[in-house]
Amino acid sequence: SGSAGGTVTNADGTGIKITPGAYAGGLVLSIDTPDEDLADIMEADRNTPRTTPVSGVNLRRSFTARDSATGALVTTFSQPLILAMPYPDADNDGLIDSSGLRESKLKLFWLNPSAKQWEEVAGAGQDFAGNKFTAAVTHFSIYAVLTVAPESVVYPVPWKPGSGGSFDSASDLVCGTGLIFDFLPANARVRIYNYQGDLLRELRLTAADNGCKVWDGKNSAGRDVASGVYLAVIETASGGRTVKKLAIER
Repeated sequence: SGSAGGTVTNADGTGIKITPGAYAGGLVLSIDTPDEDLADIMEADRNTPRTTPVSGVNLRRSFTARDSATGALVTTFSQPLILAMPYPDADNDGLIDSSGLRESKLKLFWLNPSAKQWEEVAGAGQDFAGNKFTAAVTHFSIYAVLTVAPESVVYPVPWKPGSGGSFDSASDLVCGTGLIFDFLPANARVRIYNYQGDLLRELRLTAADNGCKVWDGKNSAGRDVASGVYLAVIETASGGRTVKKLAIER
C-alpha cells in the first residue's frame, strides 16, 4: 500500500519501490509495455530532437497506479518513489544486445503528456554493471530509455595521463583508454594540430568504432606529444567541420 510502502518488479527487472507515506491509502500498481505507435509516443519522438528509440528492443514502460478503494487514477505522490529501468546487455560488453549501441549513449526520459515531448529524468543514475537506470520520481507516466545524440565531445580536458586523478586517461569498454572523442558522426575524421598549425595525427572513424575514437597522445611517428594546447578538427563526410581545444599536462 502507499502508506506502508512496497515493491513491484516485472520479470525483465523493471520495477518501482513505493516509499512509506508516499500515498495515504492503498494502491494497485501496474507496469506495462506501451505500443510504439501510440499517438502520444510518436508525437513525443517527433518533438524531442536528438533522441531516438533504441533499435531492436522496446525500452518504454508505462507506470500506472490506482487507489485500491475507489479505483481512481493516482499520478502524483507525496514522497519520491524509486523507479528501475533496465536495458539488455547480457554479456556486459558495454553494448546493447540486438543493436550494438554503446550504453553510454543512453539516458532516461519521461513522457510529458501536455508538452508532447520526452524530458530527461533529473538525477537519474546509470548502473553500468547492473545495466539499468534508477531514479527517484514523484509522478507516474511513460518512462523510456532512449538514445541521445549530443554534439561531439572530447574528454578529459585537460588531459593528465598517468596522474591517477580525475583528469587521468578516460576509459570506455568499446573505444579504449586515453583522450576520448565521443558522439562522432559516421565516417568522421579527426585531425590533431599543434598551435603552430602542424598536423600531428589523424584518426579515422569506422563503423566498428560506434561513434567513439581514442587518442593515445602520440604523433604519427609514435612519439608522445609534449605538454601544451592542441586543436582537434573533426570533419564529417558531408563537409561539416568542428574545432575542439585540447590540453595535455604530463
